[in-house]
Amino acid sequence: ATGVRVGIEVGRGRPGEAAFAGWTGLGSVAVIMSLIGLGVFAGRGTIAALYTDDPVIAARAMGLFAVAAFIFVPDGAQVVMGQAVRALGDAWVAVACYVGAFIALMLPLGWLLVHRFGFDERVLIVAIIASCWLATILLALRFDWLTRRRL
Repeated sequence: ATGVRVGIEVGRGRPGEAAFAGWTGLGSVAVIMSLIGLGVFAGRGTIAALYTDDPVIAARAMGLFAVAAFIFVPDGAQVVMGQAVRALGDAWVAVACYVGAFIALMLPLGWLLVHRFGFDERVLIVAIIASCWLATILLALRFDWLTRRRL
């Protein structure tokens, strides 16, 4: 929806409104995804119980759900910012931001934290979260630059 709103406002020749639509979309997704993340965090035991009745596996899954609860905000944010940048006609830079965040950061960070520092599988989710934040930041900076340039 954010990409559509940004595209409509750019098409109408109103870059200030396009910027407002993008930042509003980002704020909205942050609130919505925070609530979902809180729900997952609070309900991690119930969610784990849906997958297994083995207490050892359930305890491990609860730890994964606890960490995974923190992925909702940055993952939603990077999608919204990616669509907002694309709506401004800048698809390839969005792709480059994703490649940079997920290939240049997530893969080596996950490998390093597991193989060099001995962390368990939860740290792989942390690597995904870090990459989502990096993609969000890169895309938000690009969105800001594009919308300011058009003002």
